[in-house]
This record gives sequence, structure tokens and C-alpha cells, in this order.
Amino acid sequence: MMTAIQEIMAKFYQLIIIVLTVLILILGIGFVVQTWRVSHWKTQSENADAKCLTQIQKIEQTQQTALKQANDKANQASADYEKLKATQQVKIQTVRDTVQKIVERPVYRNVCFDDSGMQQLGKAISLGQTKLSSELDDTVPKPDNSE
Repeated sequence: MMTAIQEIMAKFYQLIIIVLTVLILILGIGFVVQTWRVSHWKTQSENADAKCLTQIQKIEQTQQTALKQANDKANQASADYEKLKATQQVKIQTVRDTVQKIVERPVYRNVCFDDSGMQQLGKAISLGQTKLSSELDDTVPKPDNSE
């Protein structure tokens, strides 16, 4: 009778060994499949990161180019404004000097200006009334003639 129990026990253990072997094989195959999937998704993620980085660099380069162009345009406008301001300053200073000379010479009439003084004063007034917008681009601000 013992042999029948031993035989049943041997078949039971043999069945347990087969079940455990199949279970280990299934887990091994699952491990290999999951490792492959993780590797695949990691590669996909790295490719997406590289693509995004390339697009970001392209956008940054475009923005830097636009900024450089805007700076160049602003510098040119500033240079044009300074050139015009210097030209106007020379004209104004010439009129001031001429008027000063006329004012300082003796006048024996009861008026402050003679004919040449009135002509210079008229030039000064017309200089103040000239439109600078015809000489400048619209982006350049007009100079302040309050001096």
C-alpha cells in the first residue's frame, strides 16, 4: 500500500515540477518581451527628444536672426537721426551767430532789428517750421527744437 501512495506522491511532485517549469518559462518569455518593449519605447522617446531639440534650436536661431535685424534697423534709425540732428544744429548755430552779430552792432533806430536782422530772424523761424518728416523715415522720431 505504501508503494501506491509513493507512486501518487511521485506523480504529484512530477506535476508540480512541470507546472513550475512552465511558469518559469512563461515568466522568462514575459521578461524578454517587456525588456524589448522598454528598449523600444526608450528609443522612441530619445528620437522624440532629439526632434524637439532640433526644432527648438531652429526657432531660437530664427528669433536671434530677427532680433539682430531689429537691432540693426534701430541702430540705423538712430544714426540717421543723429546725422539730421547734427545738420540742424549747425544750421541753428549759424543763424544764432549771425543774429548775435547783428544784434551786437550798433543800431541807431528805435527798432531792435534792421533788414538783415529781420531776414536772419525769418530764416530762424522758417527753420523751426520745416517738416523733418520729409527728410526722415517715419520710424525716426522728430528732434525737439526747444533749444
